Amino acid sequence: MSEQPPPPGGWHAPDEPKPWDLPGTDPASPPTDPAPPPTDATSPRPELQDLRGTSDPAGRTPGWGPVTGPAYTQTFGPAYDQTYGQATGAPHGVGPGGSWRAPPKPGVVPLRPLGLGELLDGAVQTLRHNPRVMLGLSAAVMAVVGALSTGFMVAGLPRLLSVVATPRDQVDSTQIAGALGGGVAGFLVPALLQGLAVVVLSGVLIVAVSEAVLGRRPTVGQVWARARSRVPALIGLSLLTGLLTVLGMVVLVGPGLALLAVSGPAAAIALALGVPAAFVLAALLYVRLAFAAPALLLEDLSVVAALRRSWRLVSGSWWRVLGVLVLTGIIASIVGALLQTPFSILGTVIAAAVSGGSAGTTAQVTPALVITSAVGNLGTIVASTITAPFSAAVTALLYIDLRMRREGLDVALARAAQG
Repeated sequence: MSEQPPPPGGWHAPDEPKPWDLPGTDPASPPTDPAPPPTDATSPRPELQDLRGTSDPAGRTPGWGPVTGPAYTQTFGPAYDQTYGQATGAPHGVGPGGSWRAPPKPGVVPLRPLGLGELLDGAVQTLRHNPRVMLGLSAAVMAVVGALSTGFMVAGLPRLLSVVATPRDQVDSTQIAGALGGGVAGFLVPALLQGLAVVVLSGVLIVAVSEAVLGRRPTVGQVWARARSRVPALIGLSLLTGLLTVLGMVVLVGPGLALLAVSGPAAAIALALGVPAAFVLAALLYVRLAFAAPALLLEDLSVVAALRRSWRLVSGSWWRVLGVLVLTGIIASIVGALLQTPFSILGTVIAAAVSGGSAGTTAQVTPALVITSAVGNLGTIVASTITAPFSAAVTALLYIDLRMRREGLDVALARAAQG
């Protein structure tokens, strides 16, 4: 068994915050570990933590968790020369001797705050940077899930359709129970399998994106070795997030639905207030908790701590994050629809040929529906192979962008890339 590779460095935050200062301003002097400076109320971000990770028992190298130091405004922390070795303290974009210097770019994106185009381009570059993991792993996972889903549909749909086609006065309780079981096996189980696969796959791909930012190309085994211990927490995070959303919907919409049996006007007023509030709450939670998965995986946080971390990161950037996530979802939906449409047409043509082009009997309709669903699953596999890694890459890069803007993460990443 090969030794498990260490994470790219420092996503895990130290237990105690440590003030961090730049080395001396003399360009010729090498970086040192200075004594922590005193902090006061005007000191930028004194509550953030050091990212060097020297006390991390897991052996992570420097590079990722919360950092201290000057905010990323007009300075690039210590401005690195072309070898990232000397800290000059010069303004961002100014190298040794006053010449202009681009920010470091060891991987798929430059280590500085990213614009919308750079986020989307960085996601595409990540797919090209490590296609074996980003595309190959996605195709393998979705193919397994598609095969299982098709098997459940083949087993469940015939029982459901046979009861639907039977006259109501000839259906007994045993047949009804069989129909319910067939519906669960044919529709609910495949939906749950696909949702679970997307959650786990997105988490694994986030780890691959964090490596691509540092210019590394881990193998599938290395990425899985880093992510597998966090898969249960990732599933729990997804379930908790969904539960919070559903509870919010019930609290806001439930009273209006309950009033329908008592008072029509009161129910209308309650629903008129509750339904828009429910949409607002859903949007709020969707954006505020969007980066809980990256925080859980890359900073090794608990489920609750990851939710809190995501909530804090989005503070002050809610509208921007919402715009990026919505645009990403639109792009993924369009690409997915374009990829799935040929398979939907093919499935419809085959089903029409099997059923004879008419409604037919249950014996004719059942194979046609199964074939349509199976071909549709094949289209879902192809579409998810592209859209799932793209969406995961945008989310991970946006998480990194927020941390570079708020915490100066770019400086720590440049050090990790050098190492």
